[in-house]
Amino acid sequence: MSSFWRALSGELYLFSHRRSVRIMHVAVFVLACLLVIISRGSMMAFAAMGDIEPTDIAAWNFWPQWASATRTSLYLVELSIILLVAGALPHEIMSAATRDPLSRRISRSTLVLARTVVAILLPLTMYLCVLIGAGACSYLLFDAGDILEEGQVLMEIEADGVAQAIYSSMWHAVLPLLALGALASACGAIFRRGVVAVGVCFLMVLLPTMLYDDLENKLPFYFADFLPAFGPDSFLERTSQFAAGYSDSYPIEYDDIARIGWVSPLPFIALAVIVAIAFFRRRSL
Repeated sequence: MSSFWRALSGELYLFSHRRSVRIMHVAVFVLACLLVIISRGSMMAFAAMGDIEPTDIAAWNFWPQWASATRTSLYLVELSIILLVAGALPHEIMSAATRDPLSRRISRSTLVLARTVVAILLPLTMYLCVLIGAGACSYLLFDAGDILEEGQVLMEIEADGVAQAIYSSMWHAVLPLLALGALASACGAIFRRGVVAVGVCFLMVLLPTMLYDDLENKLPFYFADFLPAFGPDSFLERTSQFAAGYSDSYPIEYDDIARIGWVSPLPFIALAVIVAIAFFRRRSL
C-alpha cells in the first residue's frame, strides 16, 4: 500500500470515528426534517388565521419545501465544515497527534493531500444527509404536483421548468461546497491556532456579502459567491423562491451568472491544495 493510501485510510478512519462528525451528520438531517415540519405548521396556522385552505398557498408543495429546507440546512453544513476541518489540524499538532503518521514514512505533502481529500468528502456526505432529510419529509407532508395558488395553476412543474431549475441548483451547489472544504483544510495547514484558522476561513466565506455592492460583477468568479447558504448569488436560494411562486426571483439573465459557477470553484480547490502543502512542509511541529 502506498503512503498516500495509508494516509488516506488513516484520515478516513479518524473522521468516521469522531463523535463530532457523526453528531453533525445527524444534526443536519434532523434540522432538514424539522424545517419542513415547522413550515407546514406555520402555513396551517396562517391559513387558519386567514380562513383559507392551506392548499391555496403557493408554497404548499413538495418542490419549494424541499429546496427551501435544503438551503436553510446548508447554513449549518457550511458552518460545520469550517469548524470541523479548519480547526482540526492545529488542534492535532498541539496535541502531537500528527507525529504518529509522519513517523510511519508518510510525508507532509501526502498527509496534507489526504486530509484535503477527506475535507472534500465531508461536505458531500453532509449535503447528502440534508437532501435525504428534506426530500423525504417534504414528500410525506406535501404534494408534488403543479404550483397552485387559490386553486389556480400558478406554475407547471415541467412546462415552467421548476423541477429542472431545482435539480440544476442542487448540483450547482456541489463545487462551492467542495471548495469550502479544501479552503478549510488549507487554513488548518497554514495557521497555528485553530481559532485563527476558523476565523480566517469564515471571513473568506463572508467576503462576497461584505463586498457585494462594490464588486458585484466580479464576485461570481469567487467560489464563496455561489455557496448555497452564505453565497449572495446562491442558485439554490433563487430556485427555492421561484418554486414558491416568486417568478421574478429567477430572471433569465441569472443563467449567465450561474454558468460561471459551474467552473469557478475549481481553481480555488487546486490553489488551496498547493498553498496548504507549501505552508505545511515548512511548518515546525
